[in-house]
Amino acid sequence: MSNKTFNIGVDAGGTKTRACLFDGENVISESITDMGNPVENYDLAMNNINYAIDSVLQDKDVSSTDVSCIAIGCAGAESMGLIPIMQHSFEKKYKTKIILESDVVMSHIATFNNLDGILLISGTGSAAINRGKDKFIKKGGWGPIVGDEGSAYWIGIHFVKQLTEYIDNNPVEDGFEELVPRLQETLSNRRDVIDTVYLQPKKKIANLALLTLEFPDNPYVQKLLKAAGLELSKLVLSVITDPEDTKIAIEGSVIKNNEVVRHAMEDDLTKHGVKFSYRDTVSGSRAVLYFV
Repeated sequence: MSNKTFNIGVDAGGTKTRACLFDGENVISESITDMGNPVENYDLAMNNINYAIDSVLQDKDVSSTDVSCIAIGCAGAESMGLIPIMQHSFEKKYKTKIILESDVVMSHIATFNNLDGILLISGTGSAAINRGKDKFIKKGGWGPIVGDEGSAYWIGIHFVKQLTEYIDNNPVEDGFEELVPRLQETLSNRRDVIDTVYLQPKKKIANLALLTLEFPDNPYVQKLLKAAGLELSKLVLSVITDPEDTKIAIEGSVIKNNEVVRHAMEDDLTKHGVKFSYRDTVSGSRAVLYFV
């Protein structure tokens, strides 16, 4: 296979990393591994990204010198100024053209065919990005400490905060006590809570959002999900350039899989006079096709 030229697209997010080996426009090999966010753990993220790339190369017995471009969309890399050092590392190892951008930018390019539109992400974290007149406008994506409103982490940390009130014998919001037994299966005491929040990967907190699926009619859950939808509406409103014709693509488990969140967002956008239509998202790994 060494007489062919290939390309690799990588989508490195806060929960998982996906690498795809392309022969032309066709994916001929795919590898999925753990998170690729260098802000959370630089060495681990780099190892995971390298592992995913190496896996698709080895799967088809392709040398990196036969790859014309490796395009990597990486969560956290741009905001923390890590792109130059990461790009140098990848160029040194693979000895081919490396394009490194934020995962949001790569997802946008792939989804909107390198044209205009709004990409809203609400998975482990949250962010919105619009492209109008060839300029990207990004809001959100500040991470779990100061941002990620309306995301799975945001929902999960609200559960944890209410649980700490419960542990301290303080009043909790209506309906929350129904969730306590399930939460205490993994967060049974003060030490568990502190360890999970401050020492464990953020997906541990984000995974708590799955409890919303177990208690869909719980009043506290309903209130929290509607609040998440309003937060996501704020993100969309902050990047809109044409309220009369707004194309939106949604990505991430919270906004795609939870109707309460999505309907709350849609209702708020409508109240603000936004006329919008949806477009299906495309994996950021396909953005590589626009760099070759």
